[in-house]
Amino acid sequence: MLPFLKREFPKLEARYRELYVTRAHLGRPYKDALAARVLRVRERYGLASGMIEYRPGLWDGEGQGELFPLAEFDQMY
Repeated sequence: MLPFLKREFPKLEARYRELYVTRAHLGRPYKDALAARVLRVRERYGLASGMIEYRPGLWDGEGQGELFPLAEFDQMY
């Protein structure tokens, strides 16, 4: 991971090395700060927390075309 960061985001490499040199997961203070930031964004834009139930209506327009028409496929094999 660090070679990618060093190449693509050199300014972040030292911070990532500091955060992850002794552990693979974020510490509690960072998690809490991130949760607070996400909460502010959710409140600002009226976003729901967690999963939402979304079921789009059925499409009543033209049906989907075939990627490989079966007649041509059958002739190939």
